Amino acid sequence: MSTAVSFAFAAGLLATVNPCGFTMLPSFLTFYLGAHEQDGASRSLLARVREGLTVGAVLSLAFGAVFVVVGLLVSAGLRSVIEVVPWLAVAVAVGLLAVGAAMLAGRHVGVHLAAERNCGCSVS
Repeated sequence: MSTAVSFAFAAGLLATVNPCGFTMLPSFLTFYLGAHEQDGASRSLLARVREGLTVGAVLSLAFGAVFVVVGLLVSAGLRSVIEVVPWLAVAVAVGLLAVGAAMLAGRHVGVHLAAERNCGCSVS
């Protein structure tokens, strides 16, 4: 294996333990898989395992797709992407600080799904 391929492979392995992925990935999976908790006992083990594997596969594909797309853009010559990333990180951090401050002030910060508004059902 060439040095470049070895480096890319090692970077991909380390990408799964970055601070965001290390904390957010398990949290997201716990939230998503626990979203249907009230009907969990009535569903078969096979259905629950199938749902868990499907969520894991889609999440893994999406996680990989982000790195593939950014890698392709950078390798295609869009070096300006590298220069913009630190500023995007600062913008995201400021947004997260604002959301955190709003939550500390007692405001509810959430996303209302269009399907929830149209059908009259609630997602809890």
